[in-house]
Amino acid sequence: MKTKVIIIGAGPIGLYVASKCDDFLLIEATSLIGGQLTNLYPEKLIVDIPSHEPIKAKDYIKELAATVDLSKIKLNEK
Repeated sequence: MKTKVIIIGAGPIGLYVASKCDDFLLIEATSLIGGQLTNLYPEKLIVDIPSHEPIKAKDYIKELAATVDLSKIKLNEK
């Protein structure tokens, strides 16, 4: 059974959920994906992701984005 999922927010959790869904629409209020990791802390080293080596925030978002159909993300284009 396929279920369409609407995801609000393209932060790390929104991107993760989208990567697990076949049919989704992801809505982001800003013009960038990644949430606070992209907007505030892109160079910060993240060390507390289970079963993941330490990684810069911007690189972690790139990894997540690579697993998502980006055409299904609606960004706020101001």
